[in-house]
Amino acid sequence: MIQKKDPDDENTASGERLRYAERDDTVSTCTAIVEAVAAVSDHDPADLPPLYETIDPDALNTLLGPAGDRSDQPLAVSFAYFGYNVRVDRNAVEILSLESDQDNSE
Repeated sequence: MIQKKDPDDENTASGERLRYAERDDTVSTCTAIVEAVAAVSDHDPADLPPLYETIDPDALNTLLGPAGDRSDQPLAVSFAYFGYNVRVDRNAVEILSLESDQDNSE
């Protein structure tokens, strides 16, 4: 995953953008998500709750897998994980704050 701060660094309807990382094919979709949330929350990825408790990781990896497996159709998945809104598409992982103030140190 290529780490990159979003050039617009804007707020969105889903909350304040905290991290934007372009995706590459060296890590799975789920690994990219966990690494991005860990970086924002200042936690070790191993300390985060299992992603499968929130969303089906096999489905995510199938839908948003390596570039060779990707359709030309746009696709994005959004969900809450560890106190953050996560939006992932075929090109990037975006981490946003939740609109409400939730404690993410569960």
